[in-house]
Amino acid sequence: MTVDYANSIPYLNKALEYIRKREKEEAVMLGRYMELYEGWQVDVSEWRLKNNYHRLTAARAKKFAKEKAGGTPAQKEKKSI
Repeated sequence: MTVDYANSIPYLNKALEYIRKREKEEAVMLGRYMELYEGWQVDVSEWRLKNNYHRLTAARAKKFAKEKAGGTPAQKEKKSI
């Protein structure tokens, strides 16, 4: 069986379009709570996978920003003890 990779290009472009749109929306949500940095997309994707979140919401963006900044105040207290 031969595979014609040229036929898959429209599907790959559609997937890339979807990912870019999602990243723009996530950047807006995260931008409210933190300064974006190079590679933030990978960190958010790994965090979502770790927490079993399929999509980023405003509340989850805030939670991610808190965790990235060093955790919640309760977590900081535990670290200092």
